[in-house]
Amino acid sequence: MHATNPAESTQDWRYPPHPRPENVLTGVLYECNPANADFVVYDPASWLLAGTDAKAGQAFKGLVGVEYDRIVADSSTPHPIQAISHSPITCRKTRSYADAAYYTVPSGAGVFATGTMRWNCALADGGCSDKMDGPAHAFAQKVTANLLLAFAAGPAGKAHPANDNTARLKPAPSEGGQAP
Repeated sequence: MHATNPAESTQDWRYPPHPRPENVLTGVLYECNPANADFVVYDPASWLLAGTDAKAGQAFKGLVGVEYDRIVADSSTPHPIQAISHSPITCRKTRSYADAAYYTVPSGAGVFATGTMRWNCALADGGCSDKMDGPAHAFAQKVTANLLLAFAAGPAGKAHPANDNTARLKPAPSEGGQAP
């Protein structure tokens, strides 16, 4: 397929022959590995955080890692998109941010990306216990419960439209669809 119909071939998201960065689907773009950081709340007013009592700037220990994603200022980023977290992180001597994000589309669909591979560990009590503590587990579990209940009731995007807050966030562009 690569030789005869490149648009139908399989490749990494953002690479030729038909680049389609992953943020087109997920809202966030993979940036780096390995990394470890706290999950820092950016928008505590989000419906996703209901019942967590989270405050802006509150950190949840070790919830970001080992890979992370971020919102980028590219035309491929869907809007409206709402940053839920904006976590300072350093990976391979580069400082950046890991972002959890939620966006909605006119059909009523809602998309949530945690911005971290470690979220799945947080859903099991004691998972990745060397990185996270009890409050990080409880937080991720409550956010996930909120998400699943809203998505099951559907359509989440109609009931909970994203409030685009990226103007305040001022995300950096990707490097031509390539991870820095």
